[in-house]
Amino acid sequence: MEFLGTSQTASYCGPKKACAFRALPPAGPAPETQECYQPYSLPGYRYLKSWRPSLFYKVSNAQTCRLSDIGFWKSELGYELERLLNETHGMQTVKRRLECAADELNCPLQVALECLYHREKRIGIDLVHDNVEKNLIQVRCLLGLPSTPRGEEGAPRWDNRDAQHALERDLEDKSSAQFIDEKCYNLRNTSDCITFFHGMEKVDGTVSVPETWAKFSNDNIRHSQNMRANSIRLREEAENLLETLSDQMWKQFTNTNLAFSARISEVTDVKNKLQTQLAKTLQEIFQAENSIMLLERSIMAKECPLKVAQTRLECRTWRPNVELCRDIPQFKLVNEVFTIDDTLQTLRLRLRETQDTLQLLVMTKCRLEHELAVKANTLCIDKEKCMSMRKTFPCTPRLVGYT
Repeated sequence: MEFLGTSQTASYCGPKKACAFRALPPAGPAPETQECYQPYSLPGYRYLKSWRPSLFYKVSNAQTCRLSDIGFWKSELGYELERLLNETHGMQTVKRRLECAADELNCPLQVALECLYHREKRIGIDLVHDNVEKNLIQVRCLLGLPSTPRGEEGAPRWDNRDAQHALERDLEDKSSAQFIDEKCYNLRNTSDCITFFHGMEKVDGTVSVPETWAKFSNDNIRHSQNMRANSIRLREEAENLLETLSDQMWKQFTNTNLAFSARISEVTDVKNKLQTQLAKTLQEIFQAENSIMLLERSIMAKECPLKVAQTRLECRTWRPNVELCRDIPQFKLVNEVFTIDDTLQTLRLRLRETQDTLQLLVMTKCRLEHELAVKANTLCIDKEKCMSMRKTFPCTPRLVGYT
């Protein structure tokens, strides 16, 4: 015989309300007995009057509502978990794009650094902080700053993992509770697995009430939504950063190449002018050397007549007594000596001036050759070494992380 006692309401369902029980319908006319007869009844039989057929249906309805609530929160948790997994997948995709973009941007960064290193080998006046160097430094600053969310995406990713773990654990608990409640709902008086568990109605091992139970799942969903919103915001920022960085890199690459072209054109023009000036200087040096040679020859040509005139004057000093006459030959010889000497002094002065000019021309030639070497070195660095590395640049899809 199955024993059914009174219904016992859980503590989180509110105070138990008194119900007016209806007695069972009489089974039939009672047998006639004497007044002194006391009918025998089994222990607890008197409580059978409190059993109501509707109690089973109330419990069943409560379990049905409970299963409905569990199914509702399972669907909500599953929907949120699916959206969170999709967002996590999106974050992983953005992470891979960031890594690919970082790998693609490593080549332009290395090119910019190599150009800076090569341009440090410029010498003399060409070692200047020009527009080319400014653009290269901007590229280095643009690609070298750790301001990208590549390092920051790890925190939202782990936050998503935490929220995902909480949702999965809650779903697993809901599935277990749903399985248990369905098993309890399907139990009948004729079930094979039912037995007595004395004292179970006195044991309260519950850890929540319906309000806190629903709040727990609601908090998990809200936490997941917050983490997903943060993830979406960061992912959008990362995508915007990739687009912006791609545009800036292309713009900077173009500006740097234009600066290189302008600088190469400027240095080439200066080098051509220096070469023209060097050619004129060489021509002037040649003319100065010829003038010096002619002046030296003229001086040598005037020295012999001077020697003859002076020798004649010296010989005429040996004339005896009154023969030492200041005659016309004497005047002519003296005038000749003065004239030749003045001419020699003028030629020697011209020779010194021409030699000084030649010295200046030689110094100018050395200076021009040094400046030409500087310009040639600069052109070799900018045109051959730097521009040869800047012929190619990653395309826009690669810069934004697509392979």
